[in-house]
Amino acid sequence: MKMKRFGLVMAAGLLLLTAVFHAQVSSGILTAGERCVTVLVPSLYCYSIIAGVVTRSGMLGGGKAGMAAVVILSQLGGYPLGAQLVSGMYRSGSLTEAQARQMLCVCIGCGPGFLLGTVCGGLPVGARLWMMASVSLPQLIAALVLLHGIQPGEYRTERLTGTRLLTEAVEAAAGAMLRICSMVLAMAGAMAVLDGLGVFRLAGVLHPKVPLFLRSLLEVSCITDWIPQGGSLPMAAALLTFGGFCVHLQIASLCGGLLPWLRFWGIRLLCSAAAYCLCSLGMPLFCREVQTASLLLMPEVRAHEAGMLPGICLLLMSALLLYRSERVKR
Repeated sequence: MKMKRFGLVMAAGLLLLTAVFHAQVSSGILTAGERCVTVLVPSLYCYSIIAGVVTRSGMLGGGKAGMAAVVILSQLGGYPLGAQLVSGMYRSGSLTEAQARQMLCVCIGCGPGFLLGTVCGGLPVGARLWMMASVSLPQLIAALVLLHGIQPGEYRTERLTGTRLLTEAVEAAAGAMLRICSMVLAMAGAMAVLDGLGVFRLAGVLHPKVPLFLRSLLEVSCITDWIPQGGSLPMAAALLTFGGFCVHLQIASLCGGLLPWLRFWGIRLLCSAAAYCLCSLGMPLFCREVQTASLLLMPEVRAHEAGMLPGICLLLMSALLLYRSERVKR
C-alpha cells in the first residue's frame, strides 16, 4: 500500500513538473520525434526485421555457434539488435532464462554506423578503426568470460518459413520500433524537465564539460557534441560502450523483464573503463594526428533529408500493428 501511494505521489509530481516546464518538454519531445522519424526508423527498422527473420527461422539454432553469432551481430547492428536476438532465442527455447540474462549483459554494441555518424566522422582512418576496436573488444572479451561453460539448448519451437516468417518478422519489428521510439521520447521529456530545473546548468559549475557528459550518459546520441566541444576520444569510447540510460530502457522494453539491472550496469561500467584504457593506450600510435584541436572539430551532424521514406515506414508500421491487433482480437 505504501509503495502504491509513493508511486501515485511520484506520478503526480512528474505531471506537475511537466506542466510547469511545458515549453521545454514540448520542444525536447518534438526534436526527439524528428530524430526518431528521420534517423531511427529508417536505420533500425531493416535491422529489426532481419533479427526477426533470423530468430523465427531457427537460423541461429542452438549451440555455442548460435550464441557467438548473436554476440558478433550485436556489435555490428546497433544497440537494440542484441536484445532482440537474445529475447528471440529465449522464446524459441534455445536459451534458459539464466542464460538469456547473462547474454543481455554483453550483447550490446553501438555498431559502426552509429560510431561513424557521431564520433568518428571527422577522424583519420586509423583513429576510426582504433575507436571501433576500443568500443567492441572489451565487450567481446567480457562475452568470452561470462559465456564460458554455458551449454545452450536446441531450437525447440516451430521454425517458420515463407510468407508467415516474413509477416511475423515485419510485425514484430514494427512493435519493437514503437517501443524504442517511445523510450526515446520519454527520455527527451525527462531531460527537458531536468534542463528546466537547472540541473545541467548547475552541473556546469563543477566543470564546463560535465553537463554534456551527463546528457550523453542519459541519451548517448548527445555525444555528437562531445568531440567538437573539446571532449577526449577515450571518454567518448567509454560513453559509447556504456550506451546511455535511454538505450538501457530500450533494451529492457525489448526483452520483457529479462534484464538483470545491477549485473548489467556492473558489466557496462567495467567494459566502459576497459574501453577508456584501451583507447588511451592506442592514442599515441593510432590517433597521433588527432592530438591537434583542429582535427577534433567535426562538422555539425544534422538529421539527413530522408524524403518520403520515414513517412512510408511510419505508415507501414502503424498499419501492421493495427492489423496484428485486429487479428489477435479475432
